[in-house]
Amino acid sequence: MTTDSLTLETYVEEILQGNIIPRTSHERLYLAIQDAMKKNKHRQLFGMNELLQQLIDRYFRPAAKGYDVRKRMLVLVGPPGSGKSTLVQFLKKALSDFSTTDQGAVYRILGCPLNENPLHALPIPIRNTIKRVTGYEVRGELSPLNLHKLTVEWEGDWRKIPVERMTISENERRGIGTFLPGDPQVQEISDLMGEVDFSTITTYGSQSHPYAYRYDGELQVGNQGILELQELFKLSPKLLYPLLSVTEEQQYKISRQAMIHSDLIIIGHSNPEDFQQIMTSSENKPLTSRMILQRVPYNLDLSEEVRLYETKLTEKDLSRIQPFALESLAATVIYSRMHSSRQEITKLEKISLYQHKLPPYESLKQEFNEEGMEGLDSRIIFHILSIVMTSRKGIVTAEQLLDLLSHEVNTDLRLHATEKEKFQTAIKQGKRYFYMQLERFLLRKFAEQEEEFVERITQDYLNRDNRNDDEFLTVIHENFVRQNMTVQLKDLPEKVREYVCRKSIKLWVYKYGNLSDWYERKLLPKLSKKELQFQTNLEKIIKNYTHS
Repeated sequence: MTTDSLTLETYVEEILQGNIIPRTSHERLYLAIQDAMKKNKHRQLFGMNELLQQLIDRYFRPAAKGYDVRKRMLVLVGPPGSGKSTLVQFLKKALSDFSTTDQGAVYRILGCPLNENPLHALPIPIRNTIKRVTGYEVRGELSPLNLHKLTVEWEGDWRKIPVERMTISENERRGIGTFLPGDPQVQEISDLMGEVDFSTITTYGSQSHPYAYRYDGELQVGNQGILELQELFKLSPKLLYPLLSVTEEQQYKISRQAMIHSDLIIIGHSNPEDFQQIMTSSENKPLTSRMILQRVPYNLDLSEEVRLYETKLTEKDLSRIQPFALESLAATVIYSRMHSSRQEITKLEKISLYQHKLPPYESLKQEFNEEGMEGLDSRIIFHILSIVMTSRKGIVTAEQLLDLLSHEVNTDLRLHATEKEKFQTAIKQGKRYFYMQLERFLLRKFAEQEEEFVERITQDYLNRDNRNDDEFLTVIHENFVRQNMTVQLKDLPEKVREYVCRKSIKLWVYKYGNLSDWYERKLLPKLSKKELQFQTNLEKIIKNYTHS
């Protein structure tokens, strides 16, 4: 935090001259998110890009513009391990970093434990001037503490109120408050709102004296910033209703004092079970109607899931992992989280479409609102990786990882029989995904080694007479062949490339009789140490081609 301070009179002059831009907490956080995204800091939110954009569109942008959505508590609902806490941590870090910039500067009354906005002390005419010049509307009145100080310390002159710039810091409990409920029977409202300091009553003569109160609750800490409520629906009603009043009215009441204005963003998160329990009672509908609810499902993007696993491993660990092993593990996990499409698409095909955002990706996403709200938690994968990396030497294979996952699922006391059956099915599909990747690896290597042969097959395929039955071939002819442009294998979509490569291998076998000889002479000597680990599986695939 900067130590430089100024008077409120000077602060107002700086605002009117455009040197300082006053902002609401919602506007500041919205700009902080934009700033973090420009700097690519949202990359830590694995598979959450679309979710973050939804939150911007549904909550942060309209709240920053002053619409009534700012009077609602933002509540993230998702299964354990879906990234709710990570998302909130990103928001807190973005706001903290942004507060160190000129655009994100935050000011408070010097040394104020409530982090109070000094503009609350301004008379109406000055407030109107600020609104006319800058568009910023000053909301709220001076707190009882600073109103008392204005009288006894600053001689009733608002111009003399000392002002300081503060940087937002969670570690130093400045601008970011965090509340985690404990036993519902002993939850103390003082943790949120502070409490009377009884040791000072003899000094100040009354519990209602502003100096006799300890303003160290999370509401005071989070003022002009964020208040995070972990496990929101485990809060007792005596705590939850006052918090909703803070979001809607931007003020709260503490014992024997006048209302206190608060400008903060309250963000809660909860698992679906606690949320559903709250929703079972009609008495809680007024409660939830004052919230903006946002699902936070598990990640369904294979590339992002792999990237998440990689962050849990060292470079040395990564060098030991067999190709396609992490991808197969991720495919297993995502398979367990997906619903079967009503369209003629398998789950494995759906995983690929979600990964590459290919049609009909958008329509598939609209099929199920609850997709991704259940399935394997990534944290079980972190556990699997930690076991394998510390108990095995040499190359770690996909089969080892999936077999260990199968064992962990079978012995997990938290899972019931239907869940275990579902997850074992996903593991079988993960192994199938691995073999599919091996076949694609073989097809790519064959196309590289026998480029001339495969390109000749490609041209035969593109020039066949029945192209009117193939929409893709019709497009190829209209846009390439008719313009005398050469179409190569690399120009074709992935599915078509695979089809051509399979056809090329079959013709090679038909012509030369044995693919094993090609494999031993041209592919096997060029396999890396890690690729040699799936030599046996490759030979099975080659044998299938040879005998098909």
